[in-house]
Amino acid sequence: MWLKLAVIGVVLVGFALAIRAVIRANRPGAHPAPRPAAPSLGEQIGLLARAGLTLSPGVTRADLTDFGPEDTYRHDPWRLLLLTFAIRIDRPPHTPFCPAACLLRRDAFDAPQDFADALRDVARAAGTADRLGQVNAADRLSYNLGGQSREISFDAATDDILRRVLDDIAALLPAGRHLAFLDNDPQVAVFCLTDAGHAMIETAAPGLLHRTPPL
Repeated sequence: MWLKLAVIGVVLVGFALAIRAVIRANRPGAHPAPRPAAPSLGEQIGLLARAGLTLSPGVTRADLTDFGPEDTYRHDPWRLLLLTFAIRIDRPPHTPFCPAACLLRRDAFDAPQDFADALRDVARAAGTADRLGQVNAADRLSYNLGGQSREISFDAATDDILRRVLDDIAALLPAGRHLAFLDNDPQVAVFCLTDAGHAMIETAAPGLLHRTPPL
């Protein structure tokens, strides 16, 4: 008799718990909203173009998919495409994917000339190459930028040299334009954006780009 009552009690408790679970499951907001689908490669290219980051003349979508399958850009949206924009295409003449972007490989500065090349690349991406005069990397990095002579000792740390270069070039940009940075340690992708363009990317990928170099 007691065993029968115990079994009935267990069954009733089970029913009660099941009913409670059904009620909770049907409450408003019990089911999380489905995550929005990741933007397609075309959607990402379109938004970046509206933000001011276009493909270089002669560079096509096929160059992007040759570098990485289209699904990879959807799997890691915005970040992967921005990093790709900062490098050069594989085929000659090795045009930059995006004219307003470049990549600083902080672990690959093995010779003085590497700093001179980085300086020229950042000046190109910032649209200030026409204001960059002679660059010399013999015993120190010396250059003329915007009519001002600069000298940086190679005794300084790599990040300190890069910070000086970035600050010098950023100082030449007109109001409403700035350098933005994507941290991919030890690499840093550099972009030249308007405030409005940066805001568009920030809306699509909050916190991805920074206004100060992550050095």
